[in-house]
Amino acid sequence: MACRFGLGSVTYAQAAVNALSRRGIRSRLVKLAARESKRGCAYGVETDCNDMKKAARVLTGAGISFKEIK
Repeated sequence: MACRFGLGSVTYAQAAVNALSRRGIRSRLVKLAARESKRGCAYGVETDCNDMKKAARVLTGAGISFKEIK
């Protein structure tokens, strides 16, 4: 099952995908629907739900702010 992290821009989403990849976590950049973000237009990163906690630690360690979206 896939879970998502919401990020503020495509640039941050790309940085997140790269940071996760360096730590062996598979993910992909996704455009979020308006209902998934209070900002309207936003991007996110989708990864396996089993990797969410590890991915959150990686993103926090990389200084990348995110919102977890299930």
